[in-house]
Amino acid sequence: SLLFEQVSEVAHSFEDKLEITYTYVRSLLTSSCLGEALTKGLYVLNELGVVLSGDLDALLVETKSMLAEHSDEQLLSLPVMTDRTKLMAMKFLSRTQTCLLHTNPKSQPKATLHMVQYSLRHGMSGLSSVGFVLYGSFLACLGDIPTGYRYVKIAIKLAQKLNAMNNMCEVLTVGSQVMGYVEPLQSVNELIVRSLEYGLAVGSIGNAMLSCSMNIVCAFWTGKHLSLVKSTVDDTLRLMSSHSTL
Repeated sequence: SLLFEQVSEVAHSFEDKLEITYTYVRSLLTSSCLGEALTKGLYVLNELGVVLSGDLDALLVETKSMLAEHSDEQLLSLPVMTDRTKLMAMKFLSRTQTCLLHTNPKSQPKATLHMVQYSLRHGMSGLSSVGFVLYGSFLACLGDIPTGYRYVKIAIKLAQKLNAMNNMCEVLTVGSQVMGYVEPLQSVNELIVRSLEYGLAVGSIGNAMLSCSMNIVCAFWTGKHLSLVKSTVDDTLRLMSSHSTL
């Protein structure tokens, strides 16, 4: 907090404060200060012209209408987002949706829908793939698994195209949960293992540990011998313990 205040004092503009403010919000999240992180994130987004108020159903209809104008190929061919301030807006949207997931889950999809809309208006980034995979998951939760699966596949392809290594773990972790309703669990488990590898490589420990847990479930339901499942559980518990996530 002291470092944040010291840097903010010498900043020449609001945009100059975005990086240090984002770091501060991440530190609040790490410290489980979710309410304060959410308040700060919403304030920054409002200043950047992104307001998360309004009716969720109306926002969903608007998002579906915007997406209807693009085929899968067109979505993957949209320009890359390069504006620094807009890239920061995507970062704050991503962290805000994490805060909302834990503090106000019913409002969390609003951040997801804004991530999708922002990407359609201003270009694609690595975090766009996160927005699309969360959108696919949201649609699947609403009962539209085929369309949700479609956007999960788009999210994975987008992350691969943009070489979004930092986002691939989250994309695969969330996406595999939808894909399990469509594809054989054996193939889904391959994605889960890849997700774990990406997560450990870039330090996305939370998503990596979630992948570990999902790997156990897939091992059980794909009929692996129970001794192998137990071995997987033991390995997972050791890994979680080493990362202080138990």
